[in-house]
Amino acid sequence: MCRKTFDDPRTLSCLHSFCLGCLEAQQFTAKSKSSDLRCHQCSAPFTLPCLSGVALFSCNIFIDSLVKLAKANQADINRVIKCDFCQDNDATMHCVECSENFCPSCSGGHKRGKLSAAHQQISLEEALAGNAAANRIPRCQKHIGSEINTYSKTCNDAVCSNCLSEKHSGHTFCPLSQVTGPSRTRLPATTSP
Repeated sequence: MCRKTFDDPRTLSCLHSFCLGCLEAQQFTAKSKSSDLRCHQCSAPFTLPCLSGVALFSCNIFIDSLVKLAKANQADINRVIKCDFCQDNDATMHCVECSENFCPSCSGGHKRGKLSAAHQQISLEEALAGNAAANRIPRCQKHIGSEINTYSKTCNDAVCSNCLSEKHSGHTFCPLSQVTGPSRTRLPATTSP
């Protein structure tokens, strides 16, 4: 009714929810019988159940928890995030592959690392907003750190270059990025065309 964030949300028998204060204010402004009260959403009649002059409605726990979560998230937005590596400086970058946050200095070191040089890094703002369309690079479980970048047409499997030379020699293969059609659906979900 007040068109503000819910404050102590209560649910009517029609299942619409309003602030308890708004419902009590409606009762006082109606200046008539409690049976004349109507839902502001659907106009269904309702009565205010009272105990010693206090309105009793069941609290809408779901909406109440969403309101509390939104308030907590607002506080998190303003929170300073420290670098996951050095723990001293404020983070400015986020590694999509590692799901870690880095300060400018540690971000540079992460880019120079042998195993992490190909990792995609995005700004921390993009990561917090959740609007970055980032795809993880698929990695081989047997050859840790090796990128899965080849498709073996013979056995219909995505493999790293080490697996290709060890177990798939003589197979027909192509770059993973060129796989289309039905074969594409059997690939790891983290790969992008």
